[in-house]
Amino acid sequence: MSKKKMEKTNAARLLDRAGIAYELVPYVVDEEHLSAVHVAEQLGEEIACVFKTLVLHGDRTGHFVCVVPGDHEVDLKAAARLSGNKKADLIPMKELLGTTGYIRGGCSPIGMKRPFPVFIHDSALRQPAIYVSAGIRGLQLKIAPADLIRFVGATVAPISREAPVLLRVPADDAGPAAPFAGNRRKSLVGNPLPEVARRKPSVESRFGALRLRKIVRRLRPFVRRGGL
Repeated sequence: MSKKKMEKTNAARLLDRAGIAYELVPYVVDEEHLSAVHVAEQLGEEIACVFKTLVLHGDRTGHFVCVVPGDHEVDLKAAARLSGNKKADLIPMKELLGTTGYIRGGCSPIGMKRPFPVFIHDSALRQPAIYVSAGIRGLQLKIAPADLIRFVGATVAPISREAPVLLRVPADDAGPAAPFAGNRRKSLVGNPLPEVARRKPSVESRFGALRLRKIVRRLRPFVRRGGL
């Protein structure tokens, strides 16, 4: 059975012109989970070789790009220092398309609207091949890290660190807490705290607190006069 020809993206065509070998690898898109972790699961690959492309803005040099492992977060201080900035931060998501020509979940370090400085995490060199977005959701580029570094003129540096794994708070009798990589506030949605944590203070505890406040008020004059 013949394979259906896969349509090439602009990033792939640029690599073709440069004579660089790569492989286009499709995966199933989940609009609710566009993270690199989901991509790695779909590809059946370790997250260490699936890289995500993030765009930052520095206070001195402007925009630059960080390509980091899928389970990492950019070290903003290191990224600012290496890019010649005092401060740097991720650009707002609404600016991504206008700045790069790409959307979230399909942002490639290859073929952006303008050439920006690129920084790639040094762990890429420990992989025989890495995956980066091909420029659209549902399609990854598998490429030798040295080829990607050379093509985009990237600086290799420790620009990121492993993101903390947050624990999902289970409902009553729901078993042990499960790892959750994401926003802490969101991780609590739909997972109510155990009943003991949500219970209102009893009448006895409120009465005890009231008595304590009265005792403190009576002792205050002695403290002011040095009596205690």
